[in-house]
Parts: sequence; C-alpha cells; structure tokens
Amino acid sequence: MDQQFISSAASATRFAASASRNPVSAVAAGMLATGVVTGSPRPAMEMLYGGAESMTARGTDLATTAQAVVAGYRSRKEPVPGLGHPTHRGGIEPRAEAVRKAVAARGGWGLHCQLLEAIHAALEEALERTVTVNLAGMIAAVYCDLDFDPLVAEGVSVLEYGWALIAHAVEEIRDGVPLRIIPDALGTVYTGPAERHIPDRQNRTGAQ
Repeated sequence: MDQQFISSAASATRFAASASRNPVSAVAAGMLATGVVTGSPRPAMEMLYGGAESMTARGTDLATTAQAVVAGYRSRKEPVPGLGHPTHRGGIEPRAEAVRKAVAARGGWGLHCQLLEAIHAALEEALERTVTVNLAGMIAAVYCDLDFDPLVAEGVSVLEYGWALIAHAVEEIRDGVPLRIIPDALGTVYTGPAERHIPDRQNRTGAQ
C-alpha cells in the first residue's frame, strides 16, 4: 500500500478495484478522494503566493515574512499547509526531497521555494520541534515558481498521481483479495448504540 491507509486516494482506488475489478472506475474513485486536506498543493500555493505578495508590498525579508505567515496560522489555530506528515518525522519527506534535488539541480529553486524553506524554519522555531516538509508543500512551491494558477495546479497534481493509482488498481485486481475490508486493527470499531431488541409486529400491535 502507498503509506498504508494514510493515502485516501490509494485506499479508495484499491477498495473500488477490489469490488468493481475495473481500473477505470477505481482510478476515478482515487482521484475523487483527493483534495485540500490531502494531496492538493492548492492551500500551500495560496499561502506562498500571499506571503510573496506581502513581502514585496512591505519590503520585508524572507525570515520576517515567514514568521508573520506562521504567526497568522497559529493565531487562527490552523495547520500550516505543506508542512507535517503522519509517518515521516522532521526534515523533508523522501518524495519531497527527490523533487527538491531535481529542481535545485536545474537551477529552478526560486523565491517561493525559498519562502517555503523559511516558513519551515519559522514553524520549527515556533514549535521548538522538528516538522516535515511534505510532498504537497514542495510541489506547491515549484508550481508557484512556475506561475501556475492554484486551481490548475490542483487538477494537474491529480493527473500526476493518476499514474500511481493505475498501479494500485491493477495490482489490486490481479493480486488482491476481492472485496477488500479494513482490518479491525486499523480502527473498525462499532461506536453506535448498544444492541437492542426490536419487537415483532404482533407485540407492537398489542402494545398499542
């Protein structure tokens, strides 16, 4: 699995493939399971575009701008987009690091990528602990340097992930067990009302 059940898109693809045995519907399900909470670069892009505009308007440097951005999110008690990961702790997650190296090697490390680095450092300083730069954040910075519209970038990023979803769908159809279920160990615990008896029709009529 792609980071086990953490990736909603991979999980949705595999569940759909296990039932439909159709890669097209499975990939579509996976694409529909992405968004601003997971996978999308749009929130981080909006943050970076806004930070860069503020830096230009106020004439501040990267560090000062980054501190203001972090302070704003913390005051609203919102997570800083592009930072944090449930399994990778500290630094840059491996996929994001691969993107960073590829872009830097080609001389593409521009203002928004530098601002992401500054925001990362500012958040770690504010929290007094390490924080991970995730893939969505790194891709967002690169898209901003390429002057992409955030909505367009969100659509393109889904298409990019589609190649991985095809692999998930095909593997699930060929090698998976039909009708995949979530193991109890991953939290499939019933939390509704306790079991209760429903009287039969005759008893209900008599009670009236």
